[in-house]
Amino acid sequence: MVDSNNIPPQQTGNPPSSPAEGTKKKRPPKPGSKAARALSARSSPSPFVPPKCTHASIPNVGAPRTAGTVCILTFSDTRSLTAALGRPHVRYEGGKELRGPLKGINMPTESLKDWLDEVGAASCSEAERLVLNLVGIRVDVTKGGGDTDSRLADQVASMSLERDAAPEAAGGSSIDIDSRNDPEGSVENGRSSPLAAYVIACLAKDQSTLLHEYAHAVFYLSPAYRAECERMWSALGDDAKRAIEKELAFRNYAPEVTVDEFQAYVVEGPQEFGKKWTSRLADAHHTLKKLVGRPVNT
Repeated sequence: MVDSNNIPPQQTGNPPSSPAEGTKKKRPPKPGSKAARALSARSSPSPFVPPKCTHASIPNVGAPRTAGTVCILTFSDTRSLTAALGRPHVRYEGGKELRGPLKGINMPTESLKDWLDEVGAASCSEAERLVLNLVGIRVDVTKGGGDTDSRLADQVASMSLERDAAPEAAGGSSIDIDSRNDPEGSVENGRSSPLAAYVIACLAKDQSTLLHEYAHAVFYLSPAYRAECERMWSALGDDAKRAIEKELAFRNYAPEVTVDEFQAYVVEGPQEFGKKWTSRLADAHHTLKKLVGRPVNT
């Protein structure tokens, strides 16, 4: 293959042509117009917007609520979500790079720790360090001493003082996220969130993705819920299983996560695997969605 960067400049031929006579130059958009705002948005990247952070216990799915806590991060835009969690998400999914816009992520906190051990805290961006501290993983947010690090420390401190004050509801219970007296929490700045067992993130107002990612958390943390999902999968006919497995393979899911992805998509809606299977999956949808519930304050 010829490397176009190594091709020497042409020694012969006509010089580059100038714009044809009579061709008018395109005028820049009027300042303040919709076109001008769109051009500005394309030319300058949007600043990172910190997520809303809440914590919830998993629902009572036939067992005491002792399996763990879920940290729920809600972002205002895709760029901020990707900046904060894109790299650990790619590692957890076993890929090399993102294949499209990031809408949501889910992973055990231990996987986030493993990613941090691999890349090192020094390589973490401002957005990554903020999220790590919100989850409860200790990362020094003031080592640089500059304005950016001071602002980051203030954000972590203020977010860590927030509380989920909503009363206990179906699908989860509120968790006090002020861990100033919790030795297990992240305490680089004196205050932070408690360490959650699982982390999920999505975009604000995207309720479908929120349910999908939260269902993954419940599947991971609750043995009772996981057993119910496996029972439902086993009860499906072979034709439905083959169709679902084919669809999941098309979406690049590994065979070992079939039941987990099956339940997460069914919680979203019975139509997720095509209209042909909507009626067959309706009962599973209603049952699993009721068991998963909904995290409070989201």
